[in-house]
Amino acid sequence: MRCGHEHQGAREALIAEKTLESIHAYMVRGRYFGGLTEEELNAQWVEVYRAACTLEGEKSCDALMDLQCEFDLRTVEPPIHLPHTDTNGPWWR
Repeated sequence: MRCGHEHQGAREALIAEKTLESIHAYMVRGRYFGGLTEEELNAQWVEVYRAACTLEGEKSCDALMDLQCEFDLRTVEPPIHLPHTDTNGPWWR
C-alpha cells in the first residue's frame, strides 16, 4: 500500500489551512502580541510555554497558540531552546 505518499499532500494542505485559520482568528482578536519587540515576544513565549507545560490552565495553551501565530506572521521560529537554558536552574522547579 502506498497510503502515506498519496495522503501526504492532503495532510500538508490541511495543516496549512488550519495554520491560516489560526492566524486569521488571532488577527481578528486584535493581534495582541503584535506590538512586542522580538526580545519581548521571545520572553513572553518562554513564560507562556512554561505555564502551559505545568498545566496552569487552558488560557496558557490559548496564549501559546496566539504567540505561535505572531511568530508565523513574522516568519520567525519561536525560541524553543530558551525554556531549557535558564541560568537559574531547571524551569520546572
